[in-house]
Amino acid sequence: MKPTLNILQDNLIEQILDEAKRILSQIGMEVRGTAVRQPLLDHGLMADPGNGRILFPPDLVFDDELCGQALAFAGQARF
Repeated sequence: MKPTLNILQDNLIEQILDEAKRILSQIGMEVRGTAVRQPLLDHGLMADPGNGRILFPPDLVFDDELCGQALAFAGQARF
């Protein structure tokens, strides 16, 4: 039997994830590279008109399928 270590309680983890979703949906992320930025816009994400940051809807932030696609893309990307 392996011992487990719980550093954060489940409610604190949920709080952190909720705050991350809020930040990404309201403040957004600066994406400068056109090779990354344009596909995000082409797939329906919006850019903040004031600062150009990409806004991520909360329901997409921790979507398993989207995360898997992003990791696959990152593995193929050349920076």
